[in-house]
Amino acid sequence: MVMPVEWELLRSGPEDAEHGVLMLPGGASPARSYDDVMAQPILGGARLVAATLPGHVGTPPPEDFSIESCARAAAVLAADNHCDVVVGYSMGATVAVEVAASGLFPGPVVLLGVSLSPGTSPPSSGLSSASVPCWADCPPRR
Repeated sequence: MVMPVEWELLRSGPEDAEHGVLMLPGGASPARSYDDVMAQPILGGARLVAATLPGHVGTPPPEDFSIESCARAAAVLAADNHCDVVVGYSMGATVAVEVAASGLFPGPVVLLGVSLSPGTSPPSSGLSSASVPCWADCPPRR
């Protein structure tokens, strides 16, 4: 069951874009922390939706504050906004892992600054750090 959640959203790009991306920031960061990313010209043709996590940065707290509940709500938000990719940073990445692992979201997820270790991944995920690709470990582009 998905509890009602109030999202603080920041949007850019055409509503009728072929691809949509839901962007989840870290727990202490608002949706606008993705401003610089959303302003990149190369992303101008994509529908971008950044969402402050419920109960963070002054947003109303949800009734159920669990990662699983937030993941269910994020999956609904992604579907409602026709997003086919979920990007998460830090706590947003933890939510994105749960969105993918729960099977609620069929598309790819991009994890930035995620902290997973064996035995501490989300309980319902069946994932470990070895099974989750983490682009943050890639060497920087030159």
